[in-house]
Order: sequence, then C-alpha cells, then structure tokens
Amino acid sequence: MEEKNYTFERQPSKSDDLSKFTESYASFNRIINSLQRKYIELKEEFSAQNEELAEANRKLVELSDRNILATEFLNGILNSISAGVIAVNTDGMITHFNPAASRILGIPQNEPVGKHYRDIIPPGDSQNKNAYRTVESGNEINAEEKTIEFADKSKIRLSVSTAIIKSNDNMPVGAVEVFHDLT
Repeated sequence: MEEKNYTFERQPSKSDDLSKFTESYASFNRIINSLQRKYIELKEEFSAQNEELAEANRKLVELSDRNILATEFLNGILNSISAGVIAVNTDGMITHFNPAASRILGIPQNEPVGKHYRDIIPPGDSQNKNAYRTVESGNEINAEEKTIEFADKSKIRLSVSTAIIKSNDNMPVGAVEVFHDLT
C-alpha cells in the first residue's frame, strides 16, 4: 500500500477571527474619531470665517452708505452752482455734465454723459482750452477766455479753467472743466 502524505492547513480559529475583527473595529473607530475632530475643527473655522465675513460686509455697507452720501452731497453742490462743470475720464468720455453746463451750452443735461467730449462740445476758437485736451496733455489752464460758435452761428465767450482729476494713489483718472459765460 502506498503511503499518502496529507498536509493540513491550519484553519483560523474563532479567536483569531475575533482578534482581527477587534483590530479592524478599533482602527475604524480611530478613523471615525479623527474625521469627527476634523469636522469639528472645520465647522469652528467656518464659523469664525463667517463672523469675519459678516463684519467685513457690515463695514462695506457702512462705507458704501458713506460714499452714497458724499456723492449725493457733491452732486448737490455741482448741480446748484452757476458755473458749467464738465468732467471726463482718461479716454475723453464725459462722466459729469451739470445743469449750468447744459444751460450755458444749450445741450440737454443727460445727452453728453457717456459720449466723447469732442463729439458733443463745440471746440471754440482754441481747441486746447477744455477738459479733453487737459486730460490728453496734462496741462491745466486757469481762467482763460475762449469763444464757442454753435451750428446756428451764435457765439458765446467763456472763461475756462481745467484741472486733472487724480485717484488716491495720485494717478490721473480724468479732468474737470469749469466755465462761466462772459457774453
């Protein structure tokens, strides 16, 4: 008779299975606890950032309200003075045209805003005495006279002053022209 070799593999015992399960469960619990701590940390950080954002928004609303009040105040001044005021940006586009400018030049007040200066305002006898040329050249003028002739051949004499408008960091952002009718 032939001898047979039988090899037996050791079957894991129930205690081995329980030990592996216990280790897996403990590892799972450590991961869950770590995730819960991270979640709590993120939730606290989110809450702190929300508070900071709310404070920044409150300050922004306050500054916006102040800017609106300042703008309304300055517009009130510009709208009530008897001198014509025209403001242009660095591209020569009209950004402000007050009622006196409208009355003196005979141009409806809202018509020029957003349009180029040279397309709206008659050039007059000196094309250098205006806000557009000041923003181009950087040369301001003070109480210089010029005569403007309209399409109907009527003329008016003006005293014109211009100035560069600068931003808070001292960069030119446009020019303003103030004029009085001398006719």
